[in-house]
Amino acid sequence: MLIQHAPDHLRLIHQHDHGVLCGELAHAWGAPFDLSLLLAVTLHDLPWVQHDARPQLNPDTGQPYSFIDYPRDDRLALYSAGLDELAAIHPYVGLLVSLHYTTFRGTLGLEPFQTDERARRDALAPRVPHDPAQIQRDLAWLKMLDLLSLYICMTPPGASREGHPRWLLADDTLRLPDGSHVRLEWVSEAKLRLSPCPLSEALNARIPAMTLEGTRWGSQQELDVAVAEATREVWEVTIGG
Repeated sequence: MLIQHAPDHLRLIHQHDHGVLCGELAHAWGAPFDLSLLLAVTLHDLPWVQHDARPQLNPDTGQPYSFIDYPRDDRLALYSAGLDELAAIHPYVGLLVSLHYTTFRGTLGLEPFQTDERARRDALAPRVPHDPAQIQRDLAWLKMLDLLSLYICMTPPGASREGHPRWLLADDTLRLPDGSHVRLEWVSEAKLRLSPCPLSEALNARIPAMTLEGTRWGSQQELDVAVAEATREVWEVTIGG
């Protein structure tokens, strides 16, 4: 779950909806992408769908768990099961997203997860018609698009950045795989300006979201009620120059 924090409410965005935005950004980019890469970019957070269907309360914060503070062991189990599904959709999707997950700061050095994922990639590699250099280039694109979509979903005007990790573009500057930089500027909640703009045309994104009144809940039952009563919306954002 992605969470925007405001003084009197929270706005929640499902992980897979953020992933779909990643795919839309890739499609709007001023460069063609292979279909298998577009699939990986779009589906990389599909494993979170079941969890996000019922937000879980973090008893330490009184708020729903987000992707940032989700318990480690549960996260690894979610990743492993989800990668089984992604590999069944397309072997390259499974391989590339496995590389993505195993290079997160929170998973580096974690065994047996790393060992299991190396074995998965070794098994998938004969079915993937890409050389190692191409795979690393695609991984760089996946990571960059993931980061840009997270920035869009979590940092609009009015949303607090307190507690955000510094890797979430704290300097409002996106580094592209070729080493160039794009400046990010919120003009309003409905418009994000990219300078220079790498998109072939402006993207009019429609992001499903729900707003929970309040910021703290004392039990899972209270959170369930808040989710049931939440305001559902489609947040429209224009992304371009």
